[in-house]
Amino acid sequence: MTRYLFITGPNRSGTTWVGNMLDSHHEIAVLGEAAIFRTISDTASPESWLDADAFEHWRTTSTTATFFGDISRSDLEAAARRGMVEAIIKQRWNPKPTARVLGDRTPYHTAANIEAVHRLFPDAVVVPLCRDGRDVVVSSAYKQLAQRNLGLHFGTLDEAEARYRAHIEGDPGIEIPLLTPDFVRFIAKRWSEATRGGERASQLFGSRCITLSYESLLENAADYLANLFRVLGVSQPEASAHRATEAHSFRAVTGRDRGDADPTSLARSGIAGAWQEHFDDGLLQAFRDAAEREPDDLPM
Repeated sequence: MTRYLFITGPNRSGTTWVGNMLDSHHEIAVLGEAAIFRTISDTASPESWLDADAFEHWRTTSTTATFFGDISRSDLEAAARRGMVEAIIKQRWNPKPTARVLGDRTPYHTAANIEAVHRLFPDAVVVPLCRDGRDVVVSSAYKQLAQRNLGLHFGTLDEAEARYRAHIEGDPGIEIPLLTPDFVRFIAKRWSEATRGGERASQLFGSRCITLSYESLLENAADYLANLFRVLGVSQPEASAHRATEAHSFRAVTGRDRGDADPTSLARSGIAGAWQEHFDDGLLQAFRDAAEREPDDLPM
């Protein structure tokens, strides 16, 4: 039987790393980011894909009502919506012949709408990633600059360009902070929403929710990955975990040692605690105000 896996959490919390390690197992296929489950108010969510009136008309016709009369409307609708999601996953994923676990890796959206995931896939395995929110802010800022997405709370265009030259090109003649209070507040709010979604996932999915900390993975990814392989029920969990962590180590992927930062790379430094170079008391307070929780308060 096909098993479904959803990897989620705040952006820049290690979801790509974990997804790639899982995908290296011959029995698992992971892709990202399908964003199947978007925020509740977004009409792109699977819960809006079904024409409810037409479905109800079909359900209540005489022969259909006799055939499905002992199944509630909500259960039938959930089955239909799940069927649509399964169909598009199998169509797009086109998994390797040996894959029996199909996974989507979508940070933020899946976490923020975790209740919708549970309604359609209560039997899935969910893997929320968590990370110190201050490092999430710093990593997000470098990503936005490296991709030259300069309009996202980086001030005026001139200020954003100066940040790019100072922190990506390393221009020593420009002294301008990496972060603005607006950017910190924006990322802090999303970090908080995704982190709280991971906490709700633990309550909803129980033992099928495996929360992973970016900081813990840096210290010992192989053991955490082996446990996840066991939960997914795939073969050779320990040996596969060691192969995957070696193949997807920071050095194997980037050719650099952890801490040897390249601000132009999405895998910038591979360490925890880089926030200390960029946060002052004012930015830390802006984070706390927007997140309404401490930046290192993680759902472990």
